[in-house]
Amino acid sequence: MIGMQTNKTNNRPGFSLIELLIVIAIIGIMSTVAAVGWRTYVDHSNLRTVARGIEADFFNAKGKAAGENTDYTITLNLDQQNYTVSGSTTQTKSPQSLVSNASDIRISSVTLAGVGTVTSGTATITFQRRGTFNPPTGSSIIQNSSGSTAAITFNTSGRTYVRYAW
Repeated sequence: MIGMQTNKTNNRPGFSLIELLIVIAIIGIMSTVAAVGWRTYVDHSNLRTVARGIEADFFNAKGKAAGENTDYTITLNLDQQNYTVSGSTTQTKSPQSLVSNASDIRISSVTLAGVGTVTSGTATITFQRRGTFNPPTGSSIIQNSSGSTAAITFNTSGRTYVRYAW
């Protein structure tokens, strides 16, 4: 069959360079999206952990005040970014001590009934032996570097709760 052209197909297994580059590009895009999502998840998780730790200290101070029949105080120092729980014992903590690698979390403000909003200096909350707070209501705002906040609020009945804003 001279002059007749045969149409041979290339039946070699494998991928072409174009196919390989497309797969690598898709993996790169998916990895970037996943990394951003993971970082956001870690930031929110750290903020939740710090807020719950501070809320637990509020709860423990309230319980110790009633149990030991003595007043306990929590002094939030916004300049040094720490807080001190004082009563029969004294303990100082910072947001960074509650979560490792959470250096971006800070106490941004404290609002107390009768005092107003404190953004620098110190704010003191007293847990009285009968299980109430002085001042009777208020909140503390904890913030991370991405702008997410946790508001730790306490009310007249002695209840403490946390609200998050992402």
